[in-house]
Amino acid sequence: MKKAGRIAALLTAAVFLLAAAPPARIISTATVELTSLENGKLGILIETLAEEECEEIVNIAVLECRQKDGSWKEVARYEYRAEKEDFPTEDLSGMTNTAVSERQKIGRYYRIRGIHCAWAGGQSQIVSSRTEPLQASRCSG
Repeated sequence: MKKAGRIAALLTAAVFLLAAAPPARIISTATVELTSLENGKLGILIETLAEEECEEIVNIAVLECRQKDGSWKEVARYEYRAEKEDFPTEDLSGMTNTAVSERQKIGRYYRIRGIHCAWAGGQSQIVSSRTEPLQASRCSG
């Protein structure tokens, strides 16, 4: 199964588990940040911190652009996944990921929608986050 398909299957399973069980309190902090760098480049940060060590953490940052009619359209998606088995000697209680999105239209407004997923102790939690709109510019700032 492709990585994207596996992540989608995991999210579907997590949603089913959340609907079938009382909500778990695993995630303590879910953060996204968007920064205008220069010449249509946007800096993206997504971070998930957990109350306990996790078996798996998934971060998904969706870059959206505001359209002329006021709606938002997805223009890029960044997916990150860490499993405890990949880091057996490290504490998997958080994950921070960064990216740079290039060639975005200067003057247009963008935002990040974050999807933060964590699995621990046989339970899962999904939390969403979102930045305020930010205008892409020629200069950093």
